[in-house]
Amino acid sequence: MHHVIKIAETQPQVTVRVFPLVTGMVSSLVPGGLFFLYTFPGPADPMMALTETVSADHVHIEADQVARLCEGTST
Repeated sequence: MHHVIKIAETQPQVTVRVFPLVTGMVSSLVPGGLFFLYTFPGPADPMMALTETVSADHVHIEADQVARLCEGTST
């Protein structure tokens, strides 16, 4: 935690937000987290996307869902 505080104090582009667990926040209201796109060489294995939020991880395997997540990103 000391490292996080140091980075937040010395790097103006870094913002740290802490949400108490008791707030009962809905995951859709939580700021976006990490996004991973997995591709596989075999045609039988479609692309897969993984999104992470503060409260849950979501695996997306439907082509339309993966395409929607990829919009506006560069690979």
